Amino acid sequence: MKKIILYLVIIIISLLAAIKFRVNIGTFFHYEFNGIFKSLFFTIWSATLGSVFYCLRAVYENKSVRKNWDPDWEVWYYIRPITGSIIGFAVWLAIKSGLLILSTDSSNINIWASSFLGFIAGLNVKNIQLLLEEIMHKKVGLSKSNQSKN
Repeated sequence: MKKIILYLVIIIISLLAAIKFRVNIGTFFHYEFNGIFKSLFFTIWSATLGSVFYCLRAVYENKSVRKNWDPDWEVWYYIRPITGSIIGFAVWLAIKSGLLILSTDSSNINIWASSFLGFIAGLNVKNIQLLLEEIMHKKVGLSKSNQSKN
C-alpha cells in the first residue's frame, strides 16, 4: 500500500512539474502554448488528477474506513491514472469534434469547462465511457462495448 501512495504522490508531483515544463518548453521552442494544445493539455492533466484523487480516496476508504485492504486490487491503483489520462483525451476529442458541446465554436474550447469535464471524467471513468459510447451509438450507430452491457 505504501508503494501505491508513493506512486500516486509521484504522479501529483509530475503533474505539477508538467505545468512548469509546458511553459518552459514553449519558450525554448519559441511557440506560444495556447489554443488547441492548451485545451488538450489541461483536459488530460485534469483527468489524470481526477483519477489520482479517486485512487487516494479509495486507499483511504479501503484501508482506514472499511478496513478491507485487498492486495489483489493493487494493479488497479497503478492503472487507474493511466485510464484517466486516456479518457481525458477521449473527452477532449469529443469536445473538439462537437460530440460533447460546450460552446458553439469547437475551434475555441473553453479551457475551464474542458478541464472540469476532464476532472470529472478522471473521477468517473466508467460512466464517462458509457456516456461516450451512448453518444457514438446515437450519432453513428456504433455498437456498445461489453462494458456498457454489464
